[in-house]
Amino acid sequence: MDVQKIVQSLLPIIINVIGGVMKSGGSGFWGKLREGGALATALSGAADQFKGNNLMEGLLGALTGDEGKNLLSNLDLEKLDLGNVMNMVGGLDNVLGDAGDEAEPVKGFIFDVAEKMAGAAGSGVFGTGQKINAGEQSFLDDLKKQLGL
Repeated sequence: MDVQKIVQSLLPIIINVIGGVMKSGGSGFWGKLREGGALATALSGAADQFKGNNLMEGLLGALTGDEGKNLLSNLDLEKLDLGNVMNMVGGLDNVLGDAGDEAEPVKGFIFDVAEKMAGAAGSGVFGTGQKINAGEQSFLDDLKKQLGL
């Protein structure tokens, strides 16, 4: 298994899922900050959870490293097509191909990150309203279905 090759293929998919959560929620500036905080928390918590899984360790390193940060900062939410994001997610099995048992947690991790981000930014000025709005719930439902969870 070529971990680096798989990680390079997974990275744009996950970045687009992150963008999909942000776009589907229609969060304003403060909401996006809360979602970014939720992303950081999810990534830091995952480091301990997936210790010893070379694929997940490589993926987490790429997401928190310069490449992941660059991909995320260059993501244009206005141009992001949620249908295309779901098509990318639909190709995960091909990307994970020969990763065996190490691939097992990848789909759950992607959904967990998306769900935590969606729940981070509530409606209202202070974000104390409904945590997951209809757009985010629809995105999460589609994501869960595409992931086969």
